[in-house]
Amino acid sequence: MLVVDGLDEDSYLPGGRHESSIAALLPTSPAAEMRIIVSSRQDLPLPVDVPGDHPLRDTLIVKALSPLPYAQVTLLAAKRELTRLLLGTSGEPDLLGLIATAHGGLSHRDLTELTGLPVATVNQHLTDAVSDLVLIIREDAYVRTPPSSC
Repeated sequence: MLVVDGLDEDSYLPGGRHESSIAALLPTSPAAEMRIIVSSRQDLPLPVDVPGDHPLRDTLIVKALSPLPYAQVTLLAAKRELTRLLLGTSGEPDLLGLIATAHGGLSHRDLTELTGLPVATVNQHLTDAVSDLVLIIREDAYVRTPPSSC
């Protein structure tokens, strides 16, 4: 079994650094015992390099899944928290902006230096509200969660 999660996040661009999209690399005729499961957001076009006869273009094999109720509740809670942080005070919007735009992990020290906020204030924000929206990779580094989660 081959599972490809997030096919819609394939960064393929014609003439770019990758010769083929992930979708185009998936077999068109897998072995009889092989199963391929692909997930993607709905209604997004496949990359242009996927052949017309590729199984991914067969609308009859696409199965739309209904969102789980728990996922809907989590999404709504995350959107409420994000709105609150964006409208927040005492550096919350700045912390959120730095974490969202960073290409790698930011430590407490980095965030303190970049915002000019006291260490205690940064720690308080990170342990209260912001920590619900970010993924803790190491004890001292924060990176944004994948876009599809909020």
